[in-house]
Amino acid sequence: MYDLRLKNIPAEVWMGILVLACTILLFTSGVKNVLPASGSVEKKVILIDAGHGGDDPGKIGINQAKEKDINLAIAKKLKVCLEKAGFEVVMTREADESVKGPEQGNKKSTDMRNRCAKIRETKPAMAVSIHQNSYTEAAKDILQQKEKILDLGIKMRKSREASIYTGITLAEYYRDMGYDVAIMADSTSRWAEALRELSGRLEEMPAEEGFPAYLASRLSAFYERAGMMQTLNGSEGSVSIIGAVSPQGGTGEEVSHPEKLPAASMQIAVPSPQSGYISHIQCDEIGVCSLLLGGGRETKDSVIDLSVGLELKKKVGDYVEKGETLAVLHANDQEKAGQAEERFLRAYRFSETQPPKRPMIFGEI
Repeated sequence: MYDLRLKNIPAEVWMGILVLACTILLFTSGVKNVLPASGSVEKKVILIDAGHGGDDPGKIGINQAKEKDINLAIAKKLKVCLEKAGFEVVMTREADESVKGPEQGNKKSTDMRNRCAKIRETKPAMAVSIHQNSYTEAAKDILQQKEKILDLGIKMRKSREASIYTGITLAEYYRDMGYDVAIMADSTSRWAEALRELSGRLEEMPAEEGFPAYLASRLSAFYERAGMMQTLNGSEGSVSIIGAVSPQGGTGEEVSHPEKLPAASMQIAVPSPQSGYISHIQCDEIGVCSLLLGGGRETKDSVIDLSVGLELKKKVGDYVEKGETLAVLHANDQEKAGQAEERFLRAYRFSETQPPKRPMIFGEI
């Protein structure tokens, strides 16, 4: 383990060295494909070019660390690794010396020509040129400021997740006192985005679209805390969770002021075809009815009509007379409304006797 304080080389420079070295070592693992066949005396040649050298120091770090020295140190270590793997290694330079030679003229151009000439002369299976970047004090300050901003963002995201659990815990407190509590989770979308950000910073394995693999279980565990219960003193309390999804837009006022929602051009009452008790409703068929009205996507390119839908007037266990309204269809197309009404009636079942009422609490744990 290197001491980052040695030779006054800053951590940023060492990080650059490590990243570059790892990249090169990973690259060389793929170069094994060019190794000679077993028994062959020929060795594949790898050329390593340590950038700069001599009177050309390259980049100068904030503590006067010279790029040429770092390049050469990496090149020598890489040479040892490659030779152990069975390659013949050729270096453009093995000491702190210039590659430009005694020629006159532009030093940079001469240096580059000589390096290229060495590559053409050697004809290696691969040539690796090693260079570094450096940060100025100003750049370092900017990076530190950016890190502070990122840390602040993480703290804000952590507080967003914490507020979700604080809210539901308070709701459960009042539920246990026998109250019926409604809590709005504003917003489930931003909570999921916060989980994605936190998961990324923790370097956890990402799932679809970068969200953590446990996203679904985390969200479902929260919403499963909703429901009705009987308290220890015999009273009943409940928690209802309203899951808002912010990216769809809106102010949230539509929840308490439904008149602000888009309105369809037609409201069509669906009459009951017979008298009796409603014994069964096929829920997925009701969803298909909404789709037929335009409230869902038949294809990925379909545009959702936010003004259409169904307003149920009767539920399972209710008694209805023939002709009494079962539901109201909100539609903008007469033909689609007809198709939806026909499908809606097929979803209902009737009986002469009232069906048994399902208990809201199935048991105690």
